[in-house]
Amino acid sequence: MTSTPAVAAALTSINRRVVSSRRFGPNLFGAGPFEQDNTDRSGVPTRLELCKSDEVSAGSALRVESGDLVLAVFNVDGAFFVTDDACTHGPGSLSEGYIEDDVVECNFHNGQFNIRTGEVVSPPCMIPVRIYPARVENGMVVIDVD
Repeated sequence: MTSTPAVAAALTSINRRVVSSRRFGPNLFGAGPFEQDNTDRSGVPTRLELCKSDEVSAGSALRVESGDLVLAVFNVDGAFFVTDDACTHGPGSLSEGYIEDDVVECNFHNGQFNIRTGEVVSPPCMIPVRIYPARVENGMVVIDVD
């Protein structure tokens, strides 16, 4: 099947509307209609304590819900990384996925993401997953949400 530029542009527009309307958390196309605005009106990011660092053993992940955010907290060789828990391709949970080194494989369609960067490693996923810079303070995994 041959695709014209007009057809390709229309499909891209449709895909953007579908992705931005799902509840994945902030994504490449901005916040969807059902997403909470976590911005402190003073312009200062909101600090969230997600879990105790010892709750997430090396090579594993933990699903954490905080307000409207559903996150996956990963421990990669003692370093902590946080992403949205929802796969950008379908209803899979990344915290329930298969983890090897710094790659997580979604439990729904087997797409893969780099835990450190959120970038797609393997299809069918096409859109990177959102990451949140994480740190450990007083034994707690902490992120700042804009």
